[in-house]
Amino acid sequence: SLQSEAFGVLRTLPGSERSVSLLMMNEAPVTSLFHGVYQTAIENGELPTFVLNLAQSYGRRQHVRAQLQRASLLDQARWISGVDGSLLSPRVTRATLREGSVLSQGEVGIWLSHLTAWHDIVEQGLPYALVLEDDVVLSADIKAVLRNVLIALDGEQWDLVALDVGVPGHTHVGVETTRPFISERCVDAARELYDKGEVVARLSGGCAHASIGGALISWAGAQKLTQNALPVERPVDTYVERLVRDGSLNAWASLPAVAHVDGRNTSDSVRRY
Repeated sequence: SLQSEAFGVLRTLPGSERSVSLLMMNEAPVTSLFHGVYQTAIENGELPTFVLNLAQSYGRRQHVRAQLQRASLLDQARWISGVDGSLLSPRVTRATLREGSVLSQGEVGIWLSHLTAWHDIVEQGLPYALVLEDDVVLSADIKAVLRNVLIALDGEQWDLVALDVGVPGHTHVGVETTRPFISERCVDAARELYDKGEVVARLSGGCAHASIGGALISWAGAQKLTQNALPVERPVDTYVERLVRDGSLNAWASLPAVAHVDGRNTSDSVRRY
């Protein structure tokens, strides 16, 4: 298989409870609802990309368009008009939140924006899709890197691939751009695997992580994310992170990191309120 020829044995980051064995040349791939569609999509270079952007945020739309153009993804972009939390009525806000939960209008807006993207993945029957916020910074080689990731995960059960687990020294997105709550121990482990030529690693235990600013999400992952989303109890990034930590989501990391959210330029849907 391409996986065994190009990538060798898939390993895991510290804290993972299981290893991923090498897919041998004579092994039949795991069958699934989307296996044929998944392989065809990879072969055709398809990477459906949902971009969350408030209609009035022209500057951010220009920023993310430039990022998509640089990464050769603009032609696959599907624009989702972000939910402006300031325009939600108190009734809608109350209906969205679990009793006792306290979230800002911006946090409710970004929640509903992501929920829209997840619903679209499920309803459109997409085997996978990239979901991006409008303040994301992309590596120029993200398309090639994620193609390798998708090939490596063919036959594996996966729900989400985090794109910002930093690999120091990578020429496009380095460790200095990753979120500060990613453990240095996990970053070091990612670097070690990357240096060995591996393209993906399982995230769990102490290295469980999920960034919603930019993530690759499977149909199965989107279905899980939408199932118990409402009513909302906590911010969307915390919701996703908890699902990863308790094992409800099968999460992986791309090696190398290929996206990060610019912390100096927080998404309008949160920043403005």
